[in-house]
Amino acid sequence: MIKNGRPYTNENGYVDADLITDHHSEEEIEEICKWIKSTLIPGKLFNFNYSSYSLKHILECDTGIYLTNNEFKDAMQKCGFKPDNPNDLNWCYRISNNSPALNEHDYADDGKITKHHSEKEGIFNYIADQTGFTLNDLVSYDAKHNEENGENNQDGPDYNFSWNCGAEGPSRKRAVTELRKHQIRNAFFLVLLAQGTPCILAGDEFGNTQKGNNNVYCQDNPTGWTDWRGLEKKKDLYEFVKKLIAFRKNHPILIPEREVQGIDLSCCGVPDVSYHGEEAWQVPGEVSSRQLGVYYSGAQTKSADCYVAYNMHWLTHTFALPALPKEYGWDVKATTQDGIMNEPKLLKNQRKVELKERTVAVLTADRIVEAKVKKNESNTTSKDHKSS
Repeated sequence: MIKNGRPYTNENGYVDADLITDHHSEEEIEEICKWIKSTLIPGKLFNFNYSSYSLKHILECDTGIYLTNNEFKDAMQKCGFKPDNPNDLNWCYRISNNSPALNEHDYADDGKITKHHSEKEGIFNYIADQTGFTLNDLVSYDAKHNEENGENNQDGPDYNFSWNCGAEGPSRKRAVTELRKHQIRNAFFLVLLAQGTPCILAGDEFGNTQKGNNNVYCQDNPTGWTDWRGLEKKKDLYEFVKKLIAFRKNHPILIPEREVQGIDLSCCGVPDVSYHGEEAWQVPGEVSSRQLGVYYSGAQTKSADCYVAYNMHWLTHTFALPALPKEYGWDVKATTQDGIMNEPKLLKNQRKVELKERTVAVLTADRIVEAKVKKNESNTTSKDHKSS
C-alpha cells in the first residue's frame, strides 16, 4: 500500500516502473491511480514496461499518463539507421500487423507500424525522445559523447543503434550531410506514416543537436537546451515535417478510428491492409532485403488507397504494385528525395516502381482523368500568374 506519499519513485525521484508489479489487488491499483493523478503531470511520457498487467489497468484509468513505445523505437533504429546491424526482419513486423505470413512469427504487437493503440492504452510511437540521442545525433554519431557529464563517459546507453553516415560529429562533406538529410526524412516517414499516435522530440523538426550527449540530465546549458535558432537554419526540414503532418491528416486511411485487420471489411475485393515486396501480395522473405510495401485500402474510410514503399537497404530495390481498377492510376505523392510534392506524378509503369537506396515513397490511387484535369488547371493558373 502507499506509504510516505511517494511509493513508486526511486531514490532520484523518478517514477520506477519496476516498483509497479503484477501482484497488486484491484484496491491497490485504484489507489495507485489516485496517486498518479495527484502526483504526476498530465500528459507526461514514461518509459514503462507495457507488459505489466497492472500498468495496463492503471492506464485504463483516466490518469493522463502516456507510455513511449520502446519496441517501435528499437526496431526502426536498427533497420533505418544501423547498416551493420543484423536485420532479422523485426522492423517489418513493427510495420505490419495482421498478415498471416507475418503473424506466424512470434513477435510482440506493441511496436508494429500498423498497430493502432487506442487512447486508453496511451502509447506513442517515436524514434527519438528525451532519453538518448536526438534525431540529428542519431545520424551524426556512432558513439555517445558524455564527457561533459563528469562520469568519464560511462553514463548513458552504450549502444544506440546509431550511424554517423561516414564521419563522427559535424561534417562539411557533402556526401555525409546529404545522407544525413535523407536518413532524417526517412525517420519522419517511419513515425508519421505509422498507425497510432506519433511523438516527435522538440527540436528534431529542425535538427537540434546535443553534440552526441545521450544523457543530458545534468546539462542545464546549451548542450541540453533546444536551440530554436535552428528553425531558421534548417527551415527546409521544418517545412517538410509540416507538410508530412498535413499529408497524414488529409489521408484518413493513415489515421483510422479502428485498427486495420488485414481482411476485406468492406467487401471491395482487397483487405484493408496488405504487404508486398518485389512480388505483389508477397512479403519479402529475405532477411537482408530491408524492404516492404504496405498497401492501405481506402474503402473503409472512403478515401484514396495508399501504398507506402520502404526501401531501407543500401541497394536499389523494385516494388511490385497491386493492380488498380481501369480508371485509376498510382500517383507518387512523396519521396525521400523530393519531399511532399506540390503536384502528384503519375507513374508511367503502373506495375512496379524502383526505389533508390534508403528511400521511402508514398503513392496514392487516384482517378487518372481527375489527376490530368487538376494538373491542367494548375498549369493554367501558373501561366496566368506569370502573365499578370
